[in-house]
Amino acid sequence: MDSSQGSLLNDWNDKLQHVSQSNVCSLVQEASVKEGSHGQEKLHALLVHIHTNQLLEEVGKALSLEQIKEILHFFTNSPQLLDKLPPLFVGISHDSFYTILPSLNKEELELLKFEALSEGLDHHLHLISKRLTFELESFESELYLLKNEIVSATNEILVQDQHKVFRKLIDVTLKKGQHLIDITNNALIIAWNTFRADLIETLSANKEKAQRLMQSISSDKSNKNLFALLENSLNSVFSDAIADGLIDALADDTPAIEALGKLNIWYHQDYIDIGLLDESSVESGRENGSLADQQKKNEVIYSQVVASLKAVGLHTLKDLKEAKIYSKQNLKQYLQTQLT
Repeated sequence: MDSSQGSLLNDWNDKLQHVSQSNVCSLVQEASVKEGSHGQEKLHALLVHIHTNQLLEEVGKALSLEQIKEILHFFTNSPQLLDKLPPLFVGISHDSFYTILPSLNKEELELLKFEALSEGLDHHLHLISKRLTFELESFESELYLLKNEIVSATNEILVQDQHKVFRKLIDVTLKKGQHLIDITNNALIIAWNTFRADLIETLSANKEKAQRLMQSISSDKSNKNLFALLENSLNSVFSDAIADGLIDALADDTPAIEALGKLNIWYHQDYIDIGLLDESSVESGRENGSLADQQKKNEVIYSQVVASLKAVGLHTLKDLKEAKIYSKQNLKQYLQTQLT
C-alpha cells in the first residue's frame, strides 16, 4: 500500500469513529466496490467497525448488488465476523437477494447454508418460494402464448423476416427459464438447512415445475421444442394442403431449383432479379428459332441457375432450410451475402 492509499484509509477510519444511524447510508455509498480494491477495503473496514444490529440492518438496506456479493466473499474468508451476517440480511431488500441468488458460487452458498436458520435469511427464502410459484405460473402462460403465436403465424408473416423476431423471443424465453431454474436450485440448496419441511416442499415443487417446463421447450426429444415448432411453421412454405388432412410436402432431397417454385420463383426474370442469372443469358435466347432451339436454350438457362445455386451451397431443399431461406427476398439476401 502506498502512502496516498494509507492516508485515505486513515481518513476513512477517522470517519468510522463517528458512524451513526444518520450517516451510515452515506458511508456505505462512499465505500463503492466500483472503485476497486480501495472501495473493497473501505467496505471491509466499515463492517469490522460496526457492532450493533441496528446499524448493520441500515448497512444492509443501503448495499448495492456488487457490495452484497463483495460482503459474501469477504465473510467466506472472515468466519469471526459471521455474527454480523444475520442483521445484514434483515436489512437487505428482497429484490436484491432475489437478483443475486442465481449468481452465487459454491463457497457463498455454503456460507448461506450456515446462516439458513437466521430470521432474515429464512424470511427471504419464504418470500422467494412464493415469488417463484407466481413467476413459474406466469412463465407457463408466456410459453403457451408464444407457442400459439408460432403455430398460428402465417407463411406471409414468417417469411418477411418475422421469424428472426420469433428466434429472439425464443432465446429470451429460454434464458428466462434457465434463470428461474438457477434461482430455484440455489434457494433449495440453502433451504435444506432450515429443516422447514413446508419451505423445502414448496421449493422442490418449484424446481420440478421449472425443469419440466424447460424440458418441454428445449429438449431435442420434445415435439414442443420452440425452435422445432418455428422450423415446422417455416418449413410449411414448402408444403401445400391439397385436401383436408392431406399435405403435399417436398422431400428434403428435392433439388433446390425445384423447391424455388414454392417461393413463387418461376420465371427467368425472377432468376435475374434474385441474382441467379445474368440478363445477357436470357437476351441471347430471345431471337426467333425452332421449338427445339428454344428448348435447348431453356436447358442451358436451367443449368446455369442450378450451377449458381450449387456455387453457394444450395443443392437441395435441405440446404435452403438450413440457410433459413423461406422467401424470394431471403434468397436474394443470402446470395448477396455469399457473393460479396
